[in-house]
Amino acid sequence: MGSGNKFVWVSCGIAIICGNIQGADFIFRTKNNGIDIQPTGGIQTGGLYKFTVSTSGDYKILTAWFKRLTEADSSSQEIIRTNLQDVELQEFIPSPEEYITQFTSALSSNYSVLTAIAGSQTGDIVRAKIRGIGTQGTAVVAGFCEFVTSNTGGGWQELGITQGFAIESVNWGCIYEKEKIVVTWTTEGKLNTDKWIVSRGIEEETNYTMICEYPNQGNGYYHYKTFDSTITAGTTYSYRLLEVRASDTIICEEQPIKIPLPEKVFLSLFLSPNVIKNYVRIDYSVPGNVGTREKNVILKVYDLNGRVVKEIMNEMKKPGHYQAKWDCKDSNNKEVGQGVFFIMIRCGKVQTKKGVRVK
Repeated sequence: MGSGNKFVWVSCGIAIICGNIQGADFIFRTKNNGIDIQPTGGIQTGGLYKFTVSTSGDYKILTAWFKRLTEADSSSQEIIRTNLQDVELQEFIPSPEEYITQFTSALSSNYSVLTAIAGSQTGDIVRAKIRGIGTQGTAVVAGFCEFVTSNTGGGWQELGITQGFAIESVNWGCIYEKEKIVVTWTTEGKLNTDKWIVSRGIEEETNYTMICEYPNQGNGYYHYKTFDSTITAGTTYSYRLLEVRASDTIICEEQPIKIPLPEKVFLSLFLSPNVIKNYVRIDYSVPGNVGTREKNVILKVYDLNGRVVKEIMNEMKKPGHYQAKWDCKDSNNKEVGQGVFFIMIRCGKVQTKKGVRVK
């Protein structure tokens, strides 16, 4: 679970049971000696995204490539090896953003054809027209899955694929940034998700208010971002990311974050330099909590007799730190002579600083 402004990883998913081979759809079956089905014990994959074909001696080898989402690199696994001429293995390499989401089988010109589907792309990966080889049904694949093999009665060997959990890659985080909360999350492989909802509650309260909702973009890698500027300083909020699916709605992550109190600023006035030749820089602060409502700020220059030489500023400013400049000219834009001058700031209270003009 995350806290503060750290990003957190979260896994949340739904198990899907489908079956012939104990929770799997078998997608290829044979009882011919010229085909080896690998692996013998099953191989867990995540993000299955292509099949490639290679040659070793008299054998053609069909290899599945997949991305392990808990690691940075991808991996591969040989799944079918054959030296029979009437079994064809074909590469299927969709775009890098697509994952294989489904297998289908059909008959075509006396061939049994096994086809993989990735988004809008389809590709045949096994074609066989010898007796004793069959491809059956439709196997849905989304996320962490597993190739499994089984020996059944009558000498059949089956290659199946089972779907366990959907690809659970949700990178989620909330940070406080420039008087607002920035909520970001990335998803990968969310095939069965309808939409995402971000909601907010106040710590120790049970009611949550929806901030936004986004339709799920698909099964690839997607980045989402939203903002919450309706916040109050010093309050601790709890943000939730909800995943909405046809069957249910789950809380992917919940993260508390405290909104810091704004900086407290006090009325101040500084001149640089005190001995003035051509101009003087005026550093001043408007009192209050930074980011709160504006206040009227007046800056004036007086001479030694208390007469107003020039009004530098009379405007609304939010609490914070500012700079102004006096160019040693009066309200008629005429340069003033040598002497003592006073610069005054009024914002609720009053402060005055003395400067000496020399030529």
